Amino acid sequence: MEHDANRMYERMAELLRSRPGAPMRLCTAEGIPDFDSAVRELTALPQRRVLLAPLLFVAGEHAKEDMAGEGEGSLRSRLVRAGFWVDCALRGLGERPAVREMYVERAREAVEGAAAR
Repeated sequence: MEHDANRMYERMAELLRSRPGAPMRLCTAEGIPDFDSAVRELTALPQRRVLLAPLLFVAGEHAKEDMAGEGEGSLRSRLVRAGFWVDCALRGLGERPAVREMYVERAREAVEGAAAR
C-alpha cells in the first residue's frame, strides 16, 4: 500500500537494523515494511526469541487482538508458526514517561508559537 508514512517507517526500520545490541525489527499492519519482510530478517538471525511491542500511543484492542492475540492471523501466532518463542509487551508509548514528556513539550512549543503570532 502506498502511503507517505511508509518512507518514515522504512527509515525507522533502517535505524533499528543498524542499532548495536539486541536486534530490532519493525513492521506495519498495512504498509511497508511489512510483516513478511520482518520475518525474513528475523529468520536470518540466530535468536529465536521475539518481543513484540506496539508502536502505538495506546495499546488498545488493535494491539491486544491483531498483534498479541490467540487468533491465527495475529502477529504473535504467525511468529510462533514461523518457529519463534514470542513475548508481548502490551504497553503503549503513551505509558512511557519520556514519551509523555516529549508530547507535553511539543504541545507547549505549539501553544507558545501560536501565541507569538
